[in-house]
Amino acid sequence: MKLLYIATAERTKEIPAEWHALDLGNGQQLVCIRWRDELPELRWAERPDVIRLPHPIFQSTAVIPDEHLAVLRGRFQLDAGATVHHVIAQAAKDNPWMRVHAL
Repeated sequence: MKLLYIATAERTKEIPAEWHALDLGNGQQLVCIRWRDELPELRWAERPDVIRLPHPIFQSTAVIPDEHLAVLRGRFQLDAGATVHHVIAQAAKDNPWMRVHAL
């Protein structure tokens, strides 16, 4: 399963896994990562310049906070109340590898 994050371009250079990113136009990227192990994910995601978006299965109905939506709105049209699935749907239009399941 792939997970989504907002991170700086500098931080993405340190990802120890398969990943794809879309530029958000503000020095940050929406990053989709396929982790093989939990420990590297925990270490990487705890960095202060990494924002972990809600888990696509376990937090599928969690609303993305307004402060994170503000960052994502630089590239995507997202309304208040958007979930991670709204982000995935728009990101996959630009890059099919941003889907969290198949591929």
